[in-house]
Amino acid sequence: MKKIRRPSLLPVALAVSAVLLGVYSISLYLGNAASSVEAQSKQTQKYVELIKYFGGYNSKQDTLLVLANNAELRFGGGFIGSVGLISAKDGKVNSQPIQGVYSIDSDKNNQFSKYQPPHYMNTLTKILGLRDSNTQLNWPDDAERAIYYYALNTNKKAQNVVQISPNMIDALLEKLGPVYLKKYDKTISHQNFRDSVQLEVESGIDKQNKLDPKSGILGDLANELFARLVQKDLSELSQYIPLLEKLVSEKQLLVYSSDPHIQQLISSLGASGELKKTDENYFMYAEANIVANKDSPYIKNSIDMQQTINLDGSSTVQTTINSLLDTDYRYEYLDPNINKKLWLVGDDISYVKVLLPPGTKIISMTGEKNNKLINLEEVESGSSEGKHAVGFLRRLKPYESQKVTLVYSVPTHYVLSTNVVVNLVMQKQLGGWPYDFHYALVMPDKDYQLKAASVSPVERLVGSLNTVVYNDRVNTDKILSFIYDKK
Repeated sequence: MKKIRRPSLLPVALAVSAVLLGVYSISLYLGNAASSVEAQSKQTQKYVELIKYFGGYNSKQDTLLVLANNAELRFGGGFIGSVGLISAKDGKVNSQPIQGVYSIDSDKNNQFSKYQPPHYMNTLTKILGLRDSNTQLNWPDDAERAIYYYALNTNKKAQNVVQISPNMIDALLEKLGPVYLKKYDKTISHQNFRDSVQLEVESGIDKQNKLDPKSGILGDLANELFARLVQKDLSELSQYIPLLEKLVSEKQLLVYSSDPHIQQLISSLGASGELKKTDENYFMYAEANIVANKDSPYIKNSIDMQQTINLDGSSTVQTTINSLLDTDYRYEYLDPNINKKLWLVGDDISYVKVLLPPGTKIISMTGEKNNKLINLEEVESGSSEGKHAVGFLRRLKPYESQKVTLVYSVPTHYVLSTNVVVNLVMQKQLGGWPYDFHYALVMPDKDYQLKAASVSPVERLVGSLNTVVYNDRVNTDKILSFIYDKK
């Protein structure tokens, strides 16, 4: 069986290194970089164009930097706690310090907002603002909302947005080393980053002093790390390409431009966080934390999918979503605003959404918790963001598990000739956490022989002559392709 090869993600890393690191260090090296790179291939010209655009060489560019906390996961990447604004003109960069979102959001959100919170957020907020603007699974839509709310509250219109998650800060700490923050008398390292920062955010000196509870430590830490980055020369920055490649592929680093041509370049290089348009079978799993704690990293998900190609060429899919809150209560703290003890990691309440191909027909949907049948809450099924969306509310206490099984038919019709190609397009959630994936493909009869696949290892199911299985850990977008010949 042959392996179908996919293109390298290296160009994506190069592009994003130009976009993100270039924004901060463009005044130091742009001239030399552009002159040497411009002699390269036409493909490389994309990177030069992005560098020049974000560096403000054609016109002044304001780029909104968004820190989305995926420990409190949202559909668009995570709760937006801190933001910064980077202005660039003629290669000269002015970067404003990262600040907390509560110092930006104001009553204008209530008076003028043109967006309404989705139904599942009604217990969390009645009004959307910059902090809750990323409710969509298609990131360009989230970025446009972030630009809108930032302008509404500051009268400053950004043209671009770069979103990063704590995964990027964690990775930079691992490469750059620990950071001592004098204001907090804390040394933040790769090893203690998440717990130290999250506890300080919820119960530290900023909140005790009634200051912006989401600014302080995370913004100060990010400012310090980026300050270290801009001191590095071009050769040193090039060492970050593998890291950037990984962050882009895992959707922990996203880029958006309101310029259609630049956005097309970003999209072609894989850094746009767009929902893919496809006529093939499609799948995305996503969840949004609506209890405002930090338990998202402790949710362990696994997905079992069996796709059956029927004799008439139709296809039926059974997908089971298994979720476990794999922790006890962690990190009790006193919230000074309400004088009440809370858990940083505790009971989970999340809204889960599964995206399927448009035209999908749901046959059945069942739920179990701790091996007992349950009635699922707030179930929805219908068109959303160009896909068929199925949603439901999930509640888990520590070490509780839940299983939801969907049976549905997809609109793809397979022509059962001598050659059959079966594709599955999978997309990972923006800022999401990895999950285990188990896939089984059942052909109509044993006469169909698998000749090639885009993934490996693909094995024949024991005891079956017409079923192959594939297991993986999903942390990036994937395309599963299976090519069959009939004997």
